[in-house]
Amino acid sequence: MLFRLLNAWRADLVGKLMIALAHRGARNRTVFDRIARSIVSQVFVVPKKDDFMADEFIDNDTGYDLEELRRYQRGE
Repeated sequence: MLFRLLNAWRADLVGKLMIALAHRGARNRTVFDRIARSIVSQVFVVPKKDDFMADEFIDNDTGYDLEELRRYQRGE
């Protein structure tokens, strides 16, 4: 969603808006503060299909065990 905002508006305006919303969301005193926090959380969440940092091995808790890694490091 952040990419859409940056393409639609000037980047400096989006940056100032997000800083102001993050500042208000950090207070969490009024209803608007809670709304600002939810807006910031929705804008900065990367969709699962676009998240290049997501790794199936980590998400599914599969991968190498310690002995396999040691054998690999020793060259076996």
